[in-house]
Amino acid sequence: MRSLVVYNEEKDLKQLEILEHGKFKIQGEIIKCALVQDELPDFNLNNFPNHILVKKSAFSCNYRDIAIMLMNKNEAAQMGTIIPFGSEFSGVVIDKGKSVTNLQLGDRVIPNGNYPNNPRSPSIIGLPTNKASLEFELVHKDQLIKIPKNMSFEEGAGFTIGAQTVFSMKKKLNIKRKQKGLILGFPSNTALFAYNILKSKELELYIGSRRPVDNKYGIPEKKSLIIPDDIKRLSEIDKIYEEIKIYGKFDFIIDPFADNYLFRIIDLMGMGSKYVTCGIANQFSELEHSIDATDFFSKIIMKNLTIIGNCLGSTVDLQKALREFELGNFEVPIGAIVNNLNDFMNLTFINKKVVGKIIFKYS
Repeated sequence: MRSLVVYNEEKDLKQLEILEHGKFKIQGEIIKCALVQDELPDFNLNNFPNHILVKKSAFSCNYRDIAIMLMNKNEAAQMGTIIPFGSEFSGVVIDKGKSVTNLQLGDRVIPNGNYPNNPRSPSIIGLPTNKASLEFELVHKDQLIKIPKNMSFEEGAGFTIGAQTVFSMKKKLNIKRKQKGLILGFPSNTALFAYNILKSKELELYIGSRRPVDNKYGIPEKKSLIIPDDIKRLSEIDKIYEEIKIYGKFDFIIDPFADNYLFRIIDLMGMGSKYVTCGIANQFSELEHSIDATDFFSKIIMKNLTIIGNCLGSTVDLQKALREFELGNFEVPIGAIVNNLNDFMNLTFINKKVVGKIIFKYS
């Protein structure tokens, strides 16, 4: 059984077959990682009637995995052990507990990150694993969902978090035809998912990015807004000022990084418009933000604005996303498919030149 692990000392790997290993500097800290192979445990499903044994075909990581790896690094040092990591996966059902009826042997599955509640199993919420690189893993039946025939394992391994999150945000925004929207943080994975999902709708869709956007996305130049970090109010940017002066302000804004943009976009929002965010960019920084709270909250009140937080989404959101994918209405933004440790770690966490999800595929 293969897995991608964080370790502390070489001796912690002595019982395993080491396929690859390396050191990677992430958020200023050196993290030791290895691709290892271990004996397959005895998964006794008699003790887990509601669980499914999945053989993974591919997996991927997300921004959340940085915090998980840093935590795993400390835990590995304290316990003298190795800890697998990874957030998303795709795979095949190879065994199941006696109470499982929603999935069958041979079904191709991905995680269901249903959040915040599951009426059938209140304690089963969120992503099913922080160890998605484990080649074999037991997963609760309510935290898996079958994928359509036209979805590859590579696409499935990068689907759940982006698609489930964006469909949840889309629902909360209650987007209407002909509305004017702005997607910030482009081309982060969430922003790419949001653009891919919404671009086919009848919307006036704009994107905000720190640098010019690649022509491959087909975004008209006038709808691609360059947003420098040092601008306190985005309305101070000439192109944006002229846009909202002539064509009106935005009806909705999707922002993957609240700490980067929320306090700078208030002047771009029209009467009754909505803003939704699903993340924080500077999770590992002690940088503090200074804002004019009176001005900020006064505008929220005076313009009847709605500020929404979003974490993942419901099972229904994921089902809708899978259906839309099956119909060919959007693509999974895959940046690269790799099968070695060095490429995966560098492209996922260090070298940001490759845009989109980085997928590790088990051969």
